[in-house]
Amino acid sequence: MKQPIIMPARQAGFTLIEAVVAFAILALSCGVVYRVFGDSLLFQNSLQRRQAAMALAESKLAELNAEIPLHPGIQQGTTPDGSRWQVSVTPYMEQGLTVDPRLPLRLFALDVQVTWQDRNQPYHFALHGLRLGSVE
Repeated sequence: MKQPIIMPARQAGFTLIEAVVAFAILALSCGVVYRVFGDSLLFQNSLQRRQAAMALAESKLAELNAEIPLHPGIQQGTTPDGSRWQVSVTPYMEQGLTVDPRLPLRLFALDVQVTWQDRNQPYHFALHGLRLGSVE
């Protein structure tokens, strides 16, 4: 008697098409994740440059507040990372304000500006303040 031929059941596993589609989805997902991480690193670098510019401006303004007496004029310089700063001290004049020249103190306007380049774009940060200073 002949044995009946038994056909094997469909084998479990993935077909080639399923494997290619899964690989394509994985590649797209990796590309998106790579882009998100890259953008976050660029944003973090830009944020660090902004924080450094703010700290530099605050430091220069604090130096001016500690300086006795104030000397009107402009000072400028460059930091090691390429940021440029400029400090301006000018007598404060408001329209309609008259100052008695016999007074030993004057009001000075303090302006600190920091500029830097980030990804070929210029950025600018400024602080402004007023301070009483003695007249020399």
